[in-house]
Amino acid sequence: MNPFKTIRHIPTHEELVDRAFRRASKISADPHIKDRVMREKLLELQKISTVSNVIRDNIKEIIKSVPNLDEVPEFYRKLLSIYMPLETVKKALATLSWIANKVRELELEYQKKIKQEKSVRKIKTLRRSFYGRVSSVIKKRRDAFQTLIEVKKISSEFPSLKDMPTVIISGYPNVGKSSLLRKLSGAKPEIADYPFTTKKLMVGYLNDEIQLIDTPGILDRDPSRMKEIEKKAITALSTLPAIMLYIIDVSETCGYKLEKQLKLLGRLRGLFPHLKTICCLNKIDIAMRDVIESAKEYLHQKYRDVICVETSVNDEKSTEKLKEILRKEVKTVTRHDGRGTATSQ
Repeated sequence: MNPFKTIRHIPTHEELVDRAFRRASKISADPHIKDRVMREKLLELQKISTVSNVIRDNIKEIIKSVPNLDEVPEFYRKLLSIYMPLETVKKALATLSWIANKVRELELEYQKKIKQEKSVRKIKTLRRSFYGRVSSVIKKRRDAFQTLIEVKKISSEFPSLKDMPTVIISGYPNVGKSSLLRKLSGAKPEIADYPFTTKKLMVGYLNDEIQLIDTPGILDRDPSRMKEIEKKAITALSTLPAIMLYIIDVSETCGYKLEKQLKLLGRLRGLFPHLKTICCLNKIDIAMRDVIESAKEYLHQKYRDVICVETSVNDEKSTEKLKEILRKEVKTVTRHDGRGTATSQ
């Protein structure tokens, strides 16, 4: 499960202040209290207490809803860190906690002043001063709210992974990864004839037996130079106990030569030697036979442990064969248990 799904709605700093002030504005003086000063004093004390409680309760719920980043599975931590440093998130949470404590401190300060005051005009002035200081405290630290709003927005796109054998589909853009995911699992990812169609990690399931993750296309370059969508693929490959299903478009209609695709396979194998690899020679229905045989020969000589299979989404026999291979091979891989650790099959 995506641990960030627990994050509740994060208000902007303005929304939070408005919410507190609106709640306080609904409070009216007790007409049964005849003494005017006492009546106004109790009214303003109640308003101050309400503003403080609304702000602190909301902040408490926000902090409670954000998962502990030190306990979140590595996969999700790394996904989030693609967009922002985890320390920035921790700092934002610490800032909200500080705001709650400061508002409580101001509440006690102004309650004491109002209780000692005997002028109705000054009592009202003190309450307005409290409002002003609370608004100022929160406004100066509005970036903390924006940070958490962004965290919620970003993490809403993260996949919810299940405790089951996992296969990560990877390769160059437009080699047919999403088409294969759809064929194998029935998932309906966006498919188009342009690079980087897949912007996020797509998840499908093979008969509720195998979890299939379609990753954005990767180009053959150092991870430090990769775009955000490429880094998502690298994150999946680097953190999840899984099989890498590497897709090669042997028709080369993806726009990348076979040599480049094989070179990227070598780079990924170097980065993630722990991953068992199944290599799909895809789009065989529109590829030249000599190109297919050349790729098979290269893979056999270069990577004796790589399982090679020919596939085409237009060929039922080839996709059924791939399914059989996946079912067999996932039994040999430790898998993700949903908590960030691995369990043996």
